[in-house]
Amino acid sequence: MLDEGLLTDWLGRTADFRNTIIIMTANLGVSSGTPIGFADNRTDQVSIGDIKAFFRPELFNRIDRVVTFNSLDRQTIEQIAERELALLQQRPGIAQRGIALRFSPGLVEEVAKIGFSPKYGPRPLHRAIERLVVPVLTEWLLESEQVDVLLVDWGDGGVEVRARSMPRSLHR
Repeated sequence: MLDEGLLTDWLGRTADFRNTIIIMTANLGVSSGTPIGFADNRTDQVSIGDIKAFFRPELFNRIDRVVTFNSLDRQTIEQIAERELALLQQRPGIAQRGIALRFSPGLVEEVAKIGFSPKYGPRPLHRAIERLVVPVLTEWLLESEQVDVLLVDWGDGGVEVRARSMPRSLHR
C-alpha cells in the first residue's frame, strides 16, 4: 500500500490507494505513566525522536506529517459526555413519545468523572451512561405517564428523573 499504492487482500482483490490519505494513530505518550486526561494542559508531547524510535525506519520514512494531541481536559470530557447524553434523545422509546431530555450540569459532571478513564480515555463514557442513566430513564418511562420534558439530574442517591409538562397554551 505504501510502495505501489495498491493493496491486495487474501482473495486477490486489489484496492487502489494512490489518491488516498491514510491516518494512523498511536498512543505513544500513554506509556509514559502520565494520565491522558484531566491534566493541566500537559506540554510534554511525544517528540519526533520518540516516533522514530518506535517505528521502523522504512515505515517512518513514508510518514509525511505527524500531528500530536494534547491530553483531554475536564471541559472536553464534559462536552463529550453532553454529546453522548444528547444521543439518548434519538432512542426510539424517547423519540416516539416526543419527550425532550434535559440534563443538569451536575449529572454531566458526574457522568464525565465516572466515565473517564486515565488509561482508556473517554471510551468507557458510553458504558457509564448505559449503566447509570439508561436504566433509571427506562424505569421512569415504564412507570409514568406521558410528559413533555424530563429533567435528568444527579442527586445523593445517583441519577434522578423529574417530569416537567409544558403549559397547554404552548401545545400546537
